[in-house]
Amino acid sequence: MNRNIVIFTDCVDIAFNELHQTINGELDKLGINEFKIAPLVAVREFSIEAASFSIRTLADLYPSGSVFLCVVNPTKQLDGDYRIFGETNHGITFVGDNVGYFNWMIKDFGLKYLYKNNITQDKNSKSFGGKQVGAPTVAKIVSGVSLDELGRKASEADLCEFSIPSGTIVYCDNFGLIKIKFDNLDFSNFKVGQKIRIFVNGDYKLDATYAVKWKLQPDGTWVFFSSSSSMGSMAELGKIKSPNSAAELGVKEGDLILFELLN
Repeated sequence: MNRNIVIFTDCVDIAFNELHQTINGELDKLGINEFKIAPLVAVREFSIEAASFSIRTLADLYPSGSVFLCVVNPTKQLDGDYRIFGETNHGITFVGDNVGYFNWMIKDFGLKYLYKNNITQDKNSKSFGGKQVGAPTVAKIVSGVSLDELGRKASEADLCEFSIPSGTIVYCDNFGLIKIKFDNLDFSNFKVGQKIRIFVNGDYKLDATYAVKWKLQPDGTWVFFSSSSSMGSMAELGKIKSPNSAAELGVKEGDLILFELLN
């Protein structure tokens, strides 16, 4: 059985190719050829929210046995044994830093096991943890190396405390469509054509229109609609025919959007 290896990273220059080929090289040395590396999953720089959303989205789509490697630059200095690997109850193995981007997936699918990684890197200005730690860890897991050899057993209580508040922007796509994670948002309470007052980080910004077939709205209309994403009560906000709605509104992942129904 070919195992899917999926790389989530904000290192989208030559560094991604380094990750890709390090995994290929390590598995080749181990005589393993039953694997395939999926296309790059590009993540916004320094965004744990965007990484969380991307991981949770693809956790629905990749089969049991897949391996997720996440290499996203942290927003703060990390100390100690913060590198982890583990597996969800539905069979997704994950490798990366204990900074919160796996928490959404683990919350929804449950945790089968968790380890603190024994593989380390030299701490110097030339170090690249994704290449020196993450990629080799993925290769060893795929090759079947004993998990107890690779790490020290941990528990869900060892995961960092990170959650995404309701109303947080978790992803802005290449058209600038804004994906927002809400808690218990019920779209049955909305009426097509209803006006919605939009607030960004507490400040009023604009009025949008609720729509189901949002592309049928007039050009230049800001539209609030149910997201195509499969998990939870996700909403999207965008301006029809805008080349980049997020840039026009001046928002990014991690910003907070709240709303008020007007009529």
